[in-house]
Amino acid sequence: MLLLFKAMELQNRFAPLPQKLHIAFCVFATVFFIFCYLRYRRLSDILWMLICDITLILQFYGDKYTALTVGVCEIILFAMMFLDYRKKKSAAKTAESEAKQPNESDGGKPDDLSDIQKAVRTERSKVVKDDNDVISSAFDPEDLEK
Repeated sequence: MLLLFKAMELQNRFAPLPQKLHIAFCVFATVFFIFCYLRYRRLSDILWMLICDITLILQFYGDKYTALTVGVCEIILFAMMFLDYRKKKSAAKTAESEAKQPNESDGGKPDDLSDIQKAVRTERSKVVKDDNDVISSAFDPEDLEK
C-alpha cells in the first residue's frame, strides 16, 4: 500500500492527489461545468466550477493558512449555492400556489360542486320517476341525513 502511495506521488495532507491528475481533474471539471452553464444557465454550475478549481491552489501553496483560506472560500461558495437553491425553490412554490388559485378571468371563484350536485339530482329525477327506488337512491347523501 505504501508503494502505491509513493507511486502516486502524494503531495501533502491538503492536496493528496498527484499534481498532474489534479490538474486534469480541474480541467475536466471546468469544461464540464462551463458546458452545463451554457446549456442550463444556472449559477450553481459556475459555483461548482469555482469550488473544484479553487482546490488547485493547494497543489502549489501547501501551508495551513492557504488551506484555511481555501476552506473558508469553499464554505462561502457552498452557502451561495444553498441560498440560490432555496430562492429557486421558494419561487417555484409561489408560482405553483398562484397556478392553483383561480384567475379573475374564470370568474374569480373556485369550482362550486353544489351546482353539479343539483344538476345530477335534476337529471336523475327525470330518469327515475319513483322516489322510493332503492337502487337509484342507494348512494344519495341526503338519504343518510334523514
